[in-house]
Amino acid sequence: MSTIPPAALAALAYEKTNWANGSVFEQDFYTPPPLLTDHPSPAPGTPLKIEQATDTTKYLLPPYTSLSRYTYQSQTLSNTPIPASAAVLWPYSPKIDPDGKFLVVAWAHGTSGIFVQNAPSNHRALWQHFLAPYQLVGAGYVVIMPDYAGLGVSKTEKGEGIVHPYGACPAQANDVVFAVEAARRIWGELSESWLVVGGSQGGGAAWGVAQWQAKREVKGYLGAVAVSPFTSLRGLEEPFLGVLGLAMMKGFVAWDGGVELEDLVTDEGRRRLQVIEEMGAGTAACLPLLLEEGLLRDGCLADERLGRYLHEVENGGREIGGPLLVIHGESDLQ
Repeated sequence: MSTIPPAALAALAYEKTNWANGSVFEQDFYTPPPLLTDHPSPAPGTPLKIEQATDTTKYLLPPYTSLSRYTYQSQTLSNTPIPASAAVLWPYSPKIDPDGKFLVVAWAHGTSGIFVQNAPSNHRALWQHFLAPYQLVGAGYVVIMPDYAGLGVSKTEKGEGIVHPYGACPAQANDVVFAVEAARRIWGELSESWLVVGGSQGGGAAWGVAQWQAKREVKGYLGAVAVSPFTSLRGLEEPFLGVLGLAMMKGFVAWDGGVELEDLVTDEGRRRLQVIEEMGAGTAACLPLLLEEGLLRDGCLADERLGRYLHEVENGGREIGGPLLVIHGESDLQ
């Protein structure tokens, strides 16, 4: 790739106008508190930073809606604590449960991007606005919106870089569950009862929460709605195989620890990932760079280590706990 496609540059320029507070690297909010000497990392579900009243003049929110942001401890696929960020939409007149507490819906967002600049909590319209979260808050629900680990918070308390494990449904499920737990620790007025709604990547996360519930019951969990959920990389064809496969590879490399990106991705694919990360490109700016064949090495999906990873992160074929509504069209990808 000798030059960046004009379509990608135009999309990037527009995306940056939607950064509510500038680059995430310029905001102290996304930097976790330093870890004290000889102290273990906080347990998953622990709040780290709280922005009680976010400046809503920098956002495009529905009328009579307020916003909070917070960082909290989530957990990786390998059960390692990892900091992440989230936002909360507050309705003017919240619905209440029989105990007088505010009813909660967790919103698991679709693909905003694959690198740290793509946090929905730093997007002026919280990335998917009227796709669901604005309707939910308008109906009186408190909406908890995790960014997912690796989107927003770039480093751990120890200064180690965080990779967003795109398409790793159980990892994003962790982010949802622990975002809700942390929010309930911060705001005692929130109901213990909650459900999760998600679309696309977030649909995969919602399905992942249902699978979580079958193994580790979460108190108050009512069920999940997965809209056009991501389920598996296997079975896809180009160009979608290349787009989603390339987006997932850095997460796989971080999980495996013994494989190199070069083993799975062509030189051109690595260059494009680097450009996307350096630009801070979101979904619209990414696509002109990824919608090409030849970015994955031939036969990479036959790699035994990648096969184990895909089995770990896929949805389907596993027991679920509680109700799960899947909304999936004939033209939706797997």
